[in-house]
Amino acid sequence: MCIRDSLYGKIHHPVGLYQPVYLRTKGSEGIHPRTRLADYFKTPEAEGLAPEDVEFYVTVRRSNNMILTQDHRDWIEKAFGPKRNIMKCMFFLFPNEALIKKNFDYYVKLNYSMYPELSLEFRTKDYEKDDIPLKRDEEKKEMFIAELSLPFGDIRPEPYYLDGAGKKVRITNEETARFKEDVVPKTYSQSELLRIETESLEEKTKLAESTLTEKEEAKKSVEMGRPSEEALQTDQLCPFSIATLWSMVDINWLPHEDSEKVKKIVDKYLTSLYQIFAHYASFYKQVSSKETDFCISWQDLMHILKFYEVTDDGQKLLQLLEFCSFSEKVLLPQESLSLRNGLEFPEFVSILLKSANYLKNVNMNEGEGYDEVLLPVFAKMEMYYNDDERITEFHRHMRYSEQLHDTLLEYSALMRKLFSLRLMNTIDMGNKHFMIKKDDVSLLIQETGFTGENREEIVNTCFAELFPCLLYTSPSPRDS
Repeated sequence: MCIRDSLYGKIHHPVGLYQPVYLRTKGSEGIHPRTRLADYFKTPEAEGLAPEDVEFYVTVRRSNNMILTQDHRDWIEKAFGPKRNIMKCMFFLFPNEALIKKNFDYYVKLNYSMYPELSLEFRTKDYEKDDIPLKRDEEKKEMFIAELSLPFGDIRPEPYYLDGAGKKVRITNEETARFKEDVVPKTYSQSELLRIETESLEEKTKLAESTLTEKEEAKKSVEMGRPSEEALQTDQLCPFSIATLWSMVDINWLPHEDSEKVKKIVDKYLTSLYQIFAHYASFYKQVSSKETDFCISWQDLMHILKFYEVTDDGQKLLQLLEFCSFSEKVLLPQESLSLRNGLEFPEFVSILLKSANYLKNVNMNEGEGYDEVLLPVFAKMEMYYNDDERITEFHRHMRYSEQLHDTLLEYSALMRKLFSLRLMNTIDMGNKHFMIKKDDVSLLIQETGFTGENREEIVNTCFAELFPCLLYTSPSPRDS
């Protein structure tokens, strides 16, 4: 599957704020913006097509000077405007020849109920529709049609006709009349989405339990002396053995007498460290399919250092980044988000090891060994990762919701461009930390057209959800 934009092609994308204004496939008249691509491949238009055989064309607005057609304006209204939660319902009835000759009147009983979550946007009583008449099509005389628009909801149409005595006769036999409905876009209620996510979570929980059982069985096997030493060194959840990883990390600064102790600690927490790393890496389209080549960005590293409380103070976090040569390796905002300038797992572990060196120096713990400084850091990271009660609802969704994960992956390039553009416009390039402040986020929300009075509350809630465990004494990094 390929997605092209109509302004700059598939490869060249100048830095800018993009707004999609139209979506279509080659030869199509346009696709509703609320249509999930997975549902598109179930439509008659895409029947029999494989995803790799379809190209989607996105028209984007680079600036407010672009002239919009009526198709563009309609699409924008359905994507961002008053029609964003409106579905178009069409009903088609094809009576047999004998029934048509009787000139009966045909109707559809809707059995419609609006999704409860839309009750604040639409009044239910405004959409308590009577039965809808089906009108004969002017071109296809054998077809009767009805069309209307309704807020997203459940609909179970029942066609019927009025006989000569005015009695309702339900149409249930296709030999009498063939009935077809078409609702665009296909909709899902919040309860349905929650059910899907819950089922996905249950599957992942079962997989985790199965993995835990396998690990326990493997442990018993180890105690009985069956596996080889190399097999013991490589955990099935981490593609690196401790021997391989240790040969790749930067430990030139580490005193020889501490090296073996630190190595044992890394070995103990190796699986948890890789699971944390892999979770962040999963939100990118990786260049290589080999797990040993997966990367994360420097922005991911900054979030990990914050969220897992590798440092307990905002100023120390910034100093730690400088200690790890951040300003030498990242010169522009885009580079802090790019995998081309990213970190592979060995370099990620190297920076975590260097954090022990930094913490030992800044806290002046001369009597402690590097292993004693590193042990509580890794223990806390493992505890936070494995304890769902310590993370927010947002982070639970980030970890377990496949739909949210896929959505973020789909729009990751756009979000990186927005982030970079915001930094280019607001940040002093002498500041190498590349963080957006709360005020910048508030302004970004305002520029999308949001007019609510609770914008500050929304921003504060977002930051609390992102970093729930932090108690920074320095206000600037806390608000970034």
